[in-house]
Amino acid sequence: MTSPDATPSDDKPPSSPARAVARGLLAILVLAAGIGAALYFQWSERRAARGDGGEQESARLVATTTVERGTARVVLEAMGTVEPAREVTIRPRVAGRIVEQAESFLPGGHFEAGERMLRIDPADYRHAVRRRESDLEQAKASLRIEEGDQAVAREELELLEMDLAGANRALILREPQVRSAEAAVASARAALEQAKLDLERTRVEAPFDGQILTRSVNAGDTVAAGDALATYAGAERYWVEVAVPLRTLRWIELPAQGGSKGGSRVEVTQPDAWGPDAHRAGRVARRLGQVEAESKRAELLIRVPDPLAQDEARAGKPALLLGSFVDVRIRGRRLEDVVVLDPAFVREGETVWTVNEEDRLAVREVSVALETKRAAYIDAGLPDGARVVKTNLSAPAPGMLLREASSGSAANEGEEGADES
Repeated sequence: MTSPDATPSDDKPPSSPARAVARGLLAILVLAAGIGAALYFQWSERRAARGDGGEQESARLVATTTVERGTARVVLEAMGTVEPAREVTIRPRVAGRIVEQAESFLPGGHFEAGERMLRIDPADYRHAVRRRESDLEQAKASLRIEEGDQAVAREELELLEMDLAGANRALILREPQVRSAEAAVASARAALEQAKLDLERTRVEAPFDGQILTRSVNAGDTVAAGDALATYAGAERYWVEVAVPLRTLRWIELPAQGGSKGGSRVEVTQPDAWGPDAHRAGRVARRLGQVEAESKRAELLIRVPDPLAQDEARAGKPALLLGSFVDVRIRGRRLEDVVVLDPAFVREGETVWTVNEEDRLAVREVSVALETKRAAYIDAGLPDGARVVKTNLSAPAPGMLLREASSGSAANEGEEGADES
């Protein structure tokens, strides 16, 4: 029998208020200790960066470059497409069957101005010339007969000693008949010249030095006047069409209005096809009147003379291929009193990291006149002889101690420098 004073074994005594308060205070103390430790470490790091107290300050190892202000020429880079400066469709001016074809009359074939490409059967045109020659001789004979009759009429009129009015006199002297005969001679002569011209046109010739791009006919085909025979491009010069940002236009020199001389010099390269060192020279010829539809860039035409390197002066130079993509370097205007810097060293907000006289980080605000893929042209904010930091730093703070990397140091451009005590 169970005693009434006994307590069940699974019952726990109730928690006291004092114990709950103690647990809360303990949690608050742990949290406060963590926050205090974090603040202490942060304060210690800032103090070390400022060099306060007697602790040795940590320095970042960085790579630098010393800049010089001076005159620099703007260099713009772009990609372009090679286009012919002159392109025509070769068409015959007479009809007939093609009986001769030059060996070079195929895509890529070269011709000099006046060189024969094709020959249309000339037999019918030779016969036409002979007929026109006969017509001319007959017209001349008729004219001589009329001139003889006119001479006889003049003698008879003089013997009769008649004084006739102008119209009657002209009829008696057969002046209308003579003029008609003279007109017939002139017409026959013109017909003969046309027949000879048609005969010459059976010889289809190259209009200027160039090359065949495409052809549409072969020997044996019968063509009509005006049919397309081939597409032909001039070889005297090619154009390279490039698109550049609108903001760069003021740095590019253009020829005088209507002139063909002047314009910024251009270096054309195609490393994959020509190798890394080969190039062709050209000049900016003109700016097109419209902006590129998709990129809203300005379009330029670059003139490249003797693109096929046929002149002796360009012997050994690579030939441009129509339709190919090339790289161009445009030498623009000169800028005075500027610093040319790698654009990677211009930081956010147009600032540049430099090392001051105390070997500490100084952040300078600069003015960038122009920035391209390879260069930033700085016209203000960066003095001559400034030491620019090339190394990327995590959490850079103005005034932090820096140490410049010596030759062979492990600090590299684009990488964060190692800490050194």
